[in-house]
Amino acid sequence: MEVIISDIAKANEILAEYKGAKVELWSFDRFHEKIQLLINFSDNESVIFLTLISSTYFSGSLYWLDSELRITEHEGSDGWDIARITDLRTGYYIEFSREFVLKKGSEDDFLKEFGPDLS
Repeated sequence: MEVIISDIAKANEILAEYKGAKVELWSFDRFHEKIQLLINFSDNESVIFLTLISSTYFSGSLYWLDSELRITEHEGSDGWDIARITDLRTGYYIEFSREFVLKKGSEDDFLKEFGPDLS
């Protein structure tokens, strides 16, 4: 399993490999301190779990196909640096604290952590 922690350039390289993939808002806590996206192709062994920390805003669907995701940095209205993951095709985005964990691996890698069904 490959793990990327808060490295935007490396995360964008991996996300570019998944252009056209399915994206699901997999889970979140009630205060949106942690939002997880599942990114995959139905015919690919590898999946991505992207965990965004301290999300402040999101706009868009909970599930969509044909994605093109990118992470960028911005200055928030309060002067703090924030990051935004945006789907360039649909306009979906989530703003978050700039802290994230991207995990790429086989579906089997995630069974213990997330449960028996990732479909």
